[in-house]
Amino acid sequence: MMCHSVEAARYLLTEPGAPRTSLVPLRVTAQAACLKWQRPEYAERLARRPGPPLDYRSRPAEDFAAVVVEYSDAAGNPLVVEAITSWAFVGAGLRLRMELLGPEYSMSVSSLETGLALFFSRAVEQQAGEDLVEKQSAESGLMPVVPNEAAAYGYEDEDRHMVRSFLAGERPRETFDDGLAVTELLMAAYMSAEQERTITFPPGGLETFVPAVAARALEPAGLNLAQSCPSASRRAAWSQARAVRAMQVSVPSRHVNAEGEHAPAVVTAGSSVTSLSARGRQSPNP
Repeated sequence: MMCHSVEAARYLLTEPGAPRTSLVPLRVTAQAACLKWQRPEYAERLARRPGPPLDYRSRPAEDFAAVVVEYSDAAGNPLVVEAITSWAFVGAGLRLRMELLGPEYSMSVSSLETGLALFFSRAVEQQAGEDLVEKQSAESGLMPVVPNEAAAYGYEDEDRHMVRSFLAGERPRETFDDGLAVTELLMAAYMSAEQERTITFPPGGLETFVPAVAARALEPAGLNLAQSCPSASRRAAWSQARAVRAMQVSVPSRHVNAEGEHAPAVVTAGSSVTSLSARGRQSPNP
């Protein structure tokens, strides 16, 4: 979860024209839990869905995650990303919400605030579907309408950019380097959630770390990653599973002296909620 939120926040906090690497991660604090889809009635619903097996009763995964990533920019200004993503959210449909806060500016956007809405009374009968908005969860009441979801969620622009970059033989704005950087941050977030502590970035063992959820080592009855981590008697087997399924990730040296920081900036991002805040930046990245 949360890879898009983390990368959207990195982009919004990067100085216009500067490389994404100008943001140096310092610390990662995260929490993750299974709040809805491991409950018996919802797990049964998932198991009945057509397609590949999806059984949260025997192999649970998180459906809620929150992370705080502390950065330092090229000028030494502290920046903070706060991201919340939840597949347990129930509303009119997919909700993407962002806030960007700086010393002399702010920006906010919500995908459900479209300016176009429909109302259907109880007397209107219709089949369940997603004809008004992605992940639509109701067919009556006041319903927001996203006229062109492909454009609203950025798919049209990003596809056009990738095709043009390919035809011109140029590197796109988003590269494998960015994918690696986001993966490193997410692995540090899993570490933090499992160990219930803030992780200094980059942590030791990141190259071979495999989250408990990927190693299939979560206790099925657990509600959050820290509580559902295996007992001491099972950690040896868990460590062996991690070694077998280890991700080969190259971790560049990005140690930064964080002493003498000023009031940190804050950024939040997520599939259900995204808030972005940054102090010390003179103008947001458009």
